[in-house]
Amino acid sequence: EVIKTFVNYIESDDYAVYDVIDFWLKNKDSKDVMTNILTMFLRDVVFVKTNTPNLVANTDKINEIRRVCEKTSLKAAFAMLSNINDAPRLMGKYGNFSMVVQTLFTNLKSVR
Repeated sequence: EVIKTFVNYIESDDYAVYDVIDFWLKNKDSKDVMTNILTMFLRDVVFVKTNTPNLVANTDKINEIRRVCEKTSLKAAFAMLSNINDAPRLMGKYGNFSMVVQTLFTNLKSVR
């Protein structure tokens, strides 16, 4: 569900950010798991974009990975990974999960 929501978000207009934010807020008890899933998925996007598909972990999600590859540059994929990796620091800084999620996904959309 995390990957499906993210792919729909990447492929949609700017207003879809609210759908992904709502999804994360409804599942905030699983935020660490969701962050790990999204990190692994974006690493797979980087592997496909760098012509190293043999390193892809989520082979069952290859179609979704390719869809994201079509919509993002390699630079954007790295920026998205950086933003996701920065989320725990933001949690410490803001202490407000809702604000962190809004900031994270607004930033992800801007680096596409």
